[in-house]
Amino acid sequence: MRISMFIMLIISVCLAAFSSLSCAEDDDDESRGGIWVPADDDDENDDDAANDDASDDDEDDPYDPRCQYPTDDAPLNVIECDGRNDVLDHYQCWGIFDAWDCIDDYLQLLDTALFVDNANPMSYEEALEKINAARRGEVEVYDADDRPGAEELKSIIEEQLNASFMFEQINSRNLYVDELSREELNGYVKRKILLTDALAGAFDLVLLTPPESEQNIFPVPVIVATHGHGENSEDYLVNSFCFDLVGEGFAFLVYTRRGSGGGNPEGTFSKAYYLDGFSAMGMRWYEARVVKKYIDFLGSKDSPIIDSSRIGGIGHSGGSALNNLYLRVDNIFDAVVTDMTDSYMGNDPEAPYDDFYMLDTTHPGIFPYHLIIRDFTTADIPLLGVPYGYYSHGPENGSEDTILYLPGREPEILKEAEETGPVDDLIIQFFIEQLMGE
Repeated sequence: MRISMFIMLIISVCLAAFSSLSCAEDDDDESRGGIWVPADDDDENDDDAANDDASDDDEDDPYDPRCQYPTDDAPLNVIECDGRNDVLDHYQCWGIFDAWDCIDDYLQLLDTALFVDNANPMSYEEALEKINAARRGEVEVYDADDRPGAEELKSIIEEQLNASFMFEQINSRNLYVDELSREELNGYVKRKILLTDALAGAFDLVLLTPPESEQNIFPVPVIVATHGHGENSEDYLVNSFCFDLVGEGFAFLVYTRRGSGGGNPEGTFSKAYYLDGFSAMGMRWYEARVVKKYIDFLGSKDSPIIDSSRIGGIGHSGGSALNNLYLRVDNIFDAVVTDMTDSYMGNDPEAPYDDFYMLDTTHPGIFPYHLIIRDFTTADIPLLGVPYGYYSHGPENGSEDTILYLPGREPEILKEAEETGPVDDLIIQFFIEQLMGE
């Protein structure tokens, strides 16, 4: 009897120790925003240590012999990897429907020390009242007569988004680049890439580049697309002008906005960030900056394909709403095409007043300034406003004129709404003129 009790005691102690170890490992995953990395190979020569960023726990990233690590004096901490099938297999957001549900990285990040220290949480009731006040028309909306100056508007947007703390060490933070595939097709090269950042998590992109020829002089300018709700990187490429732009000597990059299906996963992610005093748009801004970091890295190579000093941006639907906002706070793009403006109060009009739903482009604190944000006559870079979906169906469907906005000049109507048909040729010509100087 005593022997049996002794054995049971030993087993209990072992189980408790195992449970403690498992919990410690789980806590470590949470502290890094849920970012999954391969198990450590116990290699003592971890030459990544010199570039570790204490604020995002990069010191926990194991050395991986399948990766090329930057030197200590490299301005951008980008790590290119090859053959990491385990990493690619772990990523669950490739498909369009999978991408809509892919919000775990975002939610786990809220529990990290970096976000807890910068949180400004509000109660559900307080958030609901902010939403309903805008619904009831009780919020002052600023227009051209009482607009804040450019710097004041920038400060207001930055304060509302509460994302600036994420940018403080973005260049020193590890950015892993895994190439899933590379295809040399007729007239272009297509690469499928997975980027993994300690804060943004893992997200995919497609990069199209023109083939080397006498016509294409490398490095070439790049167009970055921000897709709309219900899309992903592959789905966006149904737009024919993407490939036409490559044919004109541009690179074309489109990245996936995870959790942007317009349904409950997006609402869960957006609401959780807003209640903690952050915003989904702030995270989208950070993701755009991670893409810009990747482009800067490509432009810094010895024989670069991409010229990182010439970056165009194009958005669709919610992607346009995001790009319109970036114009007021950042210099990511040198020229932009947009097909939509937004009030930044996207909400379900049928929702009861005792509940609220948010898109990733919803923010009651940005709403009062939406008329100023959409006034492209004050933009400090060239901008082309085009009909929604890049196609004019005529005025009966509410399509808009295609208008060119150049800093310091009066807007110019290039195509009136009555003229039906695609505006692909105008988009292509706009980028040629603004980024190639032709």
